[in-house]
Amino acid sequence: MKKKKVLFLGATGRVGPGILEEYEKNYKQHYDLIIGSRRKIKIKGYKTVKIDFSKISSLKRAMKNIDIVLNLAAESNPLATFQEILNPNIVGAYNVFEAAKQAKVQRVIYASSVHAIRGYPLGKKIKENHSPKPSGFYGASKVFGESLCYIYS
Repeated sequence: MKKKKVLFLGATGRVGPGILEEYEKNYKQHYDLIIGSRRKIKIKGYKTVKIDFSKISSLKRAMKNIDIVLNLAAESNPLATFQEILNPNIVGAYNVFEAAKQAKVQRVIYASSVHAIRGYPLGKKIKENHSPKPSGFYGASKVFGESLCYIYS
């Protein structure tokens, strides 16, 4: 069976290294992983590609012949200002989904955050029919990304 090609965005963040470790142990035989980053990087054993997240054309080029996009790329500081969130989390998320659509990527996996519902009191049981209640601009950006998932699916 042919390995699926995965473009991993945000591999160098807080969660990315753990995913790479799990990939090495359990999934390397099933998927070819390509690391996409906004800066030029080298990660031993991986093909890397520099991407300008502000340009759909740059993302679309990186997604050529890609089956799955794993998008963890974002400004992840829950205290970040709107200006710090706007380009990576709002514009960048939209550009990833739009480029994936144009490149005919089969699946986009988007990472949300507990901060999308952190506005509820701690200990409150949140169900799938509850409205999002973000705790700040970071959480609101994740709600926006979740909404893009519905639009593009």
